[in-house]
Amino acid sequence: MCNQDHSIESVSVADNEKFTYPVILIKGSLGNRCETGELKVQIDNHDCPVSKDVRFINEKRGQFKVLLWLKEGENRVTLTYCSRELELNLFFEESENPHRITPLYIICDGHDGCFQSDTAENSIENACAKITLGIQLVQSLYAEKMAEKWSSRKTFTIAGDCLPFRSSLPLQESKAMTDQQLWNFFAKEILQSELYTSEKQKFIGFISSTYYEGISDNDFSYENIKRRTTGNVALGGGGLALFGTGCLYTWPDRLDGIVPAFLNTTLVNRELMMDDSNYRYTYGGCFATTIGSVCHEMGHIFDLGHTKDGIMGSGLDHVNRVFTLITNTEDLPDRVIGRGGPTRKSLNSKLTQIKRPGEFLLKYQQQKESDVTYFADNCAVTLRFHKWFNYSPSSNDNNCDTRISFNFVTRIVTSVNSFLKLIELRDRVDGMLKVYWSFLETDTDNFQVVDTIQLDGLTLFVIDSYVNLRKLLIGSIQAAQRGGLEVVEVSKSIDLKVQSKGKTKEGANDPVTDADFRSHCVMADGLHRIFPKLRIISEEDSAKQSCPDAKLFDLDPTVMHETNVLDEIVDIDEVTVWIDPLDATQEYTESLTEYVTTMVCVAVKGVPTIGVVHNPFTKTTVWAWVNKAMSEPLSNMKRDEEVKNPVLIVSRSHTGDVQTIAKEVFGKNVHIIKAGGAGYKVLKVLNNEATAYLHSTAIKKWDICAGNAILNAVGGKMTDLNNQEISYSDKDPFVNEKGNSNVSSLDSNDISEDEQHTSVLNSFNDCVNENVHIVNYREEETEADGFLDDEYIDILANSQFAEDDHKDLELLLQPAGPSNARRAVEQFTDI
Repeated sequence: MCNQDHSIESVSVADNEKFTYPVILIKGSLGNRCETGELKVQIDNHDCPVSKDVRFINEKRGQFKVLLWLKEGENRVTLTYCSRELELNLFFEESENPHRITPLYIICDGHDGCFQSDTAENSIENACAKITLGIQLVQSLYAEKMAEKWSSRKTFTIAGDCLPFRSSLPLQESKAMTDQQLWNFFAKEILQSELYTSEKQKFIGFISSTYYEGISDNDFSYENIKRRTTGNVALGGGGLALFGTGCLYTWPDRLDGIVPAFLNTTLVNRELMMDDSNYRYTYGGCFATTIGSVCHEMGHIFDLGHTKDGIMGSGLDHVNRVFTLITNTEDLPDRVIGRGGPTRKSLNSKLTQIKRPGEFLLKYQQQKESDVTYFADNCAVTLRFHKWFNYSPSSNDNNCDTRISFNFVTRIVTSVNSFLKLIELRDRVDGMLKVYWSFLETDTDNFQVVDTIQLDGLTLFVIDSYVNLRKLLIGSIQAAQRGGLEVVEVSKSIDLKVQSKGKTKEGANDPVTDADFRSHCVMADGLHRIFPKLRIISEEDSAKQSCPDAKLFDLDPTVMHETNVLDEIVDIDEVTVWIDPLDATQEYTESLTEYVTTMVCVAVKGVPTIGVVHNPFTKTTVWAWVNKAMSEPLSNMKRDEEVKNPVLIVSRSHTGDVQTIAKEVFGKNVHIIKAGGAGYKVLKVLNNEATAYLHSTAIKKWDICAGNAILNAVGGKMTDLNNQEISYSDKDPFVNEKGNSNVSSLDSNDISEDEQHTSVLNSFNDCVNENVHIVNYREEETEADGFLDDEYIDILANSQFAEDDHKDLELLLQPAGPSNARRAVEQFTDI
């Protein structure tokens, strides 16, 4: 038995991590080599197919990369090396993002569907298996590269396994067509087929009939191989990425074959089989380059342009290093991206060409010790905010004019209903990035392009963002805590500056203090500085309090104490933030500080989604994001399953007929506790100190929204007294007139009818669009200032501007998507 003290550690995947895709990569380290040691992997105590690369740098230190396939739900993954085990609970739940990629195996009329191969394993079924696995691998690669940039494994969603697609294009006719002609034909044919049901689909197609006729003159240059091959396309744009199958014979059809396929050093018989390895001449090189090509061209259908380096530039050949422990990059010729290749009109000018190196490889890439596959920063920003990488359960399908406009006189890009996140200027011919500006740390709705940049021949690409709920959660926690500091500070004063808002319907005094106003200023203005277009409804809006000295704040992610919470982007005009700067003001004036809280609630389409309740005097913060994350005290709470003697908590100042109602519902043995503050009462329910919180009179929604969200997150419920859920949309009344009840395991909710505080900040219209903007502008008769308004957008046009000074500037501003079949076709064919 081995006496070594081994260690095994995952450096890329954490315990209890959640994935939205099935093929995952675990990277880790091993301590102390064992002569007989082997890294073994099990899922739920069963052996499973994995693809792995394990290497020791020396006797003490080793590394591993493991690819494995997760089943839906929980997966208990056990990695064993000799006597040491590492157990990870990993969860796979497919994304609900309706925007999906459908892989197709395209078979021309007259072709048998068998791709060119050096073995007999080239059937339609085998091709589809290879393609399905290959796209899953690309999906995993995108996730890994995004995680390196943003610590969040965002990636696209695949609709399902690869499907055979029988084309009407005759085989012989296809052989005479150019790459772009093939793309045009298949794009239109797919869109007119039964497969196309929604503009939320994109396709990745592989042509079965790619044919390499072989070479006998020893000229194995890329150009000559291309001349001797028909149907070996590599074009991506709009809704279709199209590829040939010349090197599909090098792809594995099983997960456990991925790493061996990358490491396969078998030389390609270039006289008989196509070699697309960028002069590596090996099966592994072909697999790496062609998978890299898929990553690159799929980037174009996600609206990425060309960059000098990275996946969208010259760095697409080494994807093998993402999944293996290869430490060197082979000496390969640099690629020429866009301009520099053969003169041609390419699809959106996005075809990547390889420079022919001549007799000898004169230019070499530098040997590097790290993974050289990455997205350039501007590409990573685009994907971070792209709708195909972000699922918003609140998104709708309204098709409205774009929210982005450009003023040619002032050179200002303006966003109407969203925030600018990225502006690029690209070469119009080859799509190469010239310059870009990103806005990640601040939210801005306008930007002026400097006048030193000549716009002729350039494309303006803009991506905007909705609101990031993870960031909004962080800001909400900080707002509640910062408001709480003001509440505590004012409490130390001799004079709280108590005023009265008047009487409630029950005749109780409704006080307000300097603490309410100061907390309001910090909370509302603080959130508005970070999220200037949010609709924020605060209890103290009606006072129109000016806040010249408000102590604002910047986002501090450490307030969450959570590191694995993923971003979620939602339409900003569907978000309403409710703020209660000081809940239990009456009790505050009586120094009953245990009842006092500051609260923030984020409602999406009227549904309470994020709730924060903070007690400034105990410095306790409870927060939850429904179905995403919650503060540690909540996650550790244990709630009673059975309730024998119900305990109801009710308002000490707005009791109404609650005692009568309580006895009718819960019986004579019900025990009633009176307390102040809606936030306090919800916390008592959560802490099992009360069975339910019942309120029978009107109550304002900022009093209960945060508690409602937290209850939802832990499986509780808040309703009105008619057992109906409460809407927190700003379009609904700010007061719940039907009372409320809420319980952590039963039911709960409350609302009241006081004057409606209608100072809703930043009202927006109902137009909802996509956040990537790629459309051509056409100049018409406009106002004297030269402003091109939304109504002049022409989705189809490639027409130039009338004024010579701007005739070559193309604006890429893409609206939400086609509203009918004709526009759907144009989504693909606008080239």
